[in-house]
Amino acid sequence: LRRRYKNRGDAHSLMSRFADRLPTTKLVKTAVALPIYHEDVERVFRGLRASIQSVLATGQGEMFEFFILSDSRDPEIWLEERAAWLALCNDLDLHGRVHYRRRRVNLKAKTGNVSDFLRRWGRNFKYFIVFDADSVMSGEALVTLVRLMECEPKAGMIQTVPRLFSEGLAALQLNEAVFWGHNAIIRTEAFMAHCGLKSMRGFGLWRGTVLSHDFVEAAFIRRAGYEVWLETAIEGSFEESPPSLDDELIRDKRWSKGNLQHLRFFGYERGIATAHRMAFMNGIFAYMASPVWFLFLLFSTIEVAQFAAGDINYFPDTRSLYPNWPQWHPQWAIILVTSTLVTLFLPKVLALFDLLVFDTGRRQGFGSTAKLLQGFFLENLFSILLAPIRMLAHSAYVVQAILNVTVRWAGQNRSSEIGWLQALIRHAPGMILAITWSGIALYLDANFFYWTIPISLSLLLAAPITVWLSRFSLGDHWRTQGIWRTPPEQNLGDQVLVDFAELDMPPLKPQNAPNWLNWTILHPNRHRQS
Repeated sequence: LRRRYKNRGDAHSLMSRFADRLPTTKLVKTAVALPIYHEDVERVFRGLRASIQSVLATGQGEMFEFFILSDSRDPEIWLEERAAWLALCNDLDLHGRVHYRRRRVNLKAKTGNVSDFLRRWGRNFKYFIVFDADSVMSGEALVTLVRLMECEPKAGMIQTVPRLFSEGLAALQLNEAVFWGHNAIIRTEAFMAHCGLKSMRGFGLWRGTVLSHDFVEAAFIRRAGYEVWLETAIEGSFEESPPSLDDELIRDKRWSKGNLQHLRFFGYERGIATAHRMAFMNGIFAYMASPVWFLFLLFSTIEVAQFAAGDINYFPDTRSLYPNWPQWHPQWAIILVTSTLVTLFLPKVLALFDLLVFDTGRRQGFGSTAKLLQGFFLENLFSILLAPIRMLAHSAYVVQAILNVTVRWAGQNRSSEIGWLQALIRHAPGMILAITWSGIALYLDANFFYWTIPISLSLLLAAPITVWLSRFSLGDHWRTQGIWRTPPEQNLGDQVLVDFAELDMPPLKPQNAPNWLNWTILHPNRHRQS
């Protein structure tokens, strides 16, 4: 079975089923939508330019139109966006095929942005592909997505993903996969007919705009009878993670509230497939696990305090011939620790074993056996260090979501390091909590204090860990050493990555020029399309 999967891929995937038909399948006109809001303009257009150049290299460029959908409010940003768009059109001679639209009223954030695009242009295209601000996709990947949709009329969405993970997830979900909001192709008519999300009419956090809309849209389009596929065999689909722990936690604040909103769809929405209900519940528990862990630590401390401060009553009020001896159940603790370790580390150990023993060819993509083992142990070390920091932040986010604290919609940092002051302010509450908890634990019981060290030490070091891991120099050092390299990075076989890395973006205005507002006023002809 393993040899069959390795040689042919997942036999049930669209890529395997239509492998013979794909090369001869004709394309249809497809839109590529790029919603942005206060993003790094240079980074956004670098990725977009690399993707467009890759599409043009396939010879199928005339079958795609690109739409930059801006919701930016700051004139400095949207004027730079407009200048970058004009430069892109002029350099590649793509006037009329790359469009820029900025909404005057940015209602409902990204969902409203995409909905506005569909109302204006959706009926002109049979399919549309959604990009995120950090998306880069090869022309071959875009062409393959369109051909797959043409081959399978029942497909409503096809989601691509970096091949580093999710092959097992795709095999489990089959045609009831989830949608992650970007790097995916969507059947326009089906999406417009069945995926319009109204504001929720409930109470608390279940009122207003749906934040994590992508899972809900996948569930709705599946309910309408269309299939949702996760295709891991499509190469050339890339995205970026947040550059620092703080930026990841800022994103998680929005995601945590959005995932908790899914309780409404899990329990009350009719016709949702069981697979998507399970996806909702999995996303909910991804954040609810943190307050559960926090409460476990709190109640454990209270339990230790009760034993340390109170006398044991060997003779309770009820009559008895024998004393009431305290009962200890160490096997319960052993079972808890063992099950936790197995849940966290067994999948990683099995994946490592698979690479070392069975998949020697793919192992070379990680550099060498020594580099693979180094990366494996470092990844586990940092996971242990970061887990308590994430736990505390997610616990606070869950409480804020339940209290319906408003989540701000803002652009994301995708390329900046974290300073010491910012990190100290961000993690000061956790550091104070760690010092207080450690002091209480040491006062109550020295043995209990030793058990708290892994968690309290992580919280105490949260600020330096955040600053250190955000440093580009550290990433460059690890890249030079070949640690944490993956097969796609090692091979760099996809030209779109090379284009993105080596693309030389000319400055849109001189460095000593005034701000964009003044530059536009002083040089209006540079911002007019001839």
